[in-house]
Parts: sequence; structure tokens; C-alpha cells
Amino acid sequence: MKSEFILFDFDGVITSTFHMCLDIIRQANPNETEESLKQRFVANTSNHEITSLVTAAGIDFFSEYSDKILDQPLVSGLTDVLEFISENFTTIIVSSTTSPPIKKYLEHHNLTKHFSALFCNDIPTDKSEKFKIIIQHYKIKNSECVFITDTLGDIKEAHKVKIPSVGVTWGYHDETMIRSGNPVATIDYPTQLKGAIEEALDFSEEYNERH
Repeated sequence: MKSEFILFDFDGVITSTFHMCLDIIRQANPNETEESLKQRFVANTSNHEITSLVTAAGIDFFSEYSDKILDQPLVSGLTDVLEFISENFTTIIVSSTTSPPIKKYLEHHNLTKHFSALFCNDIPTDKSEKFKIIIQHYKIKNSECVFITDTLGDIKEAHKVKIPSVGVTWGYHDETMIRSGNPVATIDYPTQLKGAIEEALDFSEEYNERH
């Protein structure tokens, strides 16, 4: 297993699920807007709020999600980039979504081979705790990890455990919101991932040397 770990969020990074999730939530709360949904992901209490809201209306959020996930497009240009990253790093998905629909999506797009493991909502903890579990399980340092995400809330979770993050602007939050969390790098296209990961690993190494 390669010593450096690249941790990927799923929703908004691998596939665009924003409008799909908005439609599911609107079944329970017709007043939900694009902006209000984006605000839920400024802090990562959002997933508990969303599932509780939808469940209270008698709707199984993840069942609806699973039924619709294969209709969501893979982010353009990601396949070739994942090929390179998985050949050079250990890649893991860290998500607040349950693992079955993610597995189904990865299998559908022939991406399963690119990921060593999934740490999803089946482990009912915040992402910062999932990061700690990964570090302990694989006996690695936080400086050997990079987290790829599309939300400010996730960047905050990575900061808690001193894991450098790369923010992508093709997901739930725009560039302004992403940059407000001070990720090591902010990128607009999957082709920029390789350089951003190298920048984040260099940053982490320099940070740990100084501290």
C-alpha cells in the first residue's frame, strides 16, 4: 500500500448530486432553496439535519438517493486523473453518504478499482473522526494525507486534524466560499488535481517540520 493517502469526498467531487439532493429535500420542505442547501454545508451538521428533516416527512433519504444516483453524471475529465492518482497514492472515499449507493455508482462507472476503501455514513461520526480512524487504522501521519472536497464544512473538518485540503469549485460551494476556508489549493478542473495534491503534500511536510 502506497504511503501517501488521497482522501476524496464523493458528493460534488466525483459526481454532481446537488440538484438531486435538493429535489429529495423539497419533498419534505418545499421552501428549500439552492442557497439554503448550500448554507447547510458551511458546517457539517447538515447531513444529520437533512436526513432528520426528510425522515420526519416519512421519506427515506438514502433510498431516494440510491434510486437516483446512477442518473447523475460523472465529473468530466475525472476518470483519467483518478487512474494516475490511484497508481501513485492510496485513495479512499470519505463521505457522509451511506456506502451502498456509492459502491453502486463506482461499479457503474468502472471506478471501484481506483479506491482502496470507503469510509462512509456506515461509520456514524463526523468526518474529522473518520480521518482519525483512517490515520489510526493505516498507522500513518496526518501529513501523509490530502483531502479533496467541495464544501467549506469539509475543509473545517480537515483543519481539525491538520490534514491539508484541496477545494474544488465544481461542486456544492463556489470559489469564494471554498477559499474562505483556506485550503492549500483551490482548483476549477480535475486536470489540476495532480499539481494541487503535490502542493498540499509539500505544504504539509513543511508545516510539520516547522512544528
